[in-house]
Amino acid sequence: MVHLQPSITIEASSSQSKQASLVKIIRQDEVETIVNKHKEVADPKSDNHYKLRRSRLRQGDPIFVEYELPFSATPYYDYLDNFLLGLKLETTVPTSGDCVDVLVYTLDDWAYLQNNITDYNKNSWEAPILNFTRMVGGNFSYVPSYCYEMLKEIG
Repeated sequence: MVHLQPSITIEASSSQSKQASLVKIIRQDEVETIVNKHKEVADPKSDNHYKLRRSRLRQGDPIFVEYELPFSATPYYDYLDNFLLGLKLETTVPTSGDCVDVLVYTLDDWAYLQNNITDYNKNSWEAPILNFTRMVGGNFSYVPSYCYEMLKEIG
């Protein structure tokens, strides 16, 4: 270490590979805070007692946001569809297809609503509200009538 002034120190550390030496000017009172901040480690191969490690960059929140898949895009829809095919519900009760389809579309609308809430910000506050009213006034409004017709045919 070379002391230029009482308050300034030049610290040089070189890597073992044939790279140029790194020179950093540090005030004498900041050396201890840097030592504690970067968790320096004793280096037995050099004359310096401590060697600064490069601090890692911390990244913020990830840019990619995982959205909820609609029910019709999940494997559970395939399980339900295969179960209903094995049950042969559509051949015995013709209106059951309408009831099941409207229920699946309502579950899809719920996933779309959750995705709009995930993307919510102050500039687009109306998107979740419009999606909710579309869900209630659209597919969900047909559930009672279609499923009532299906239950009436069954029993």
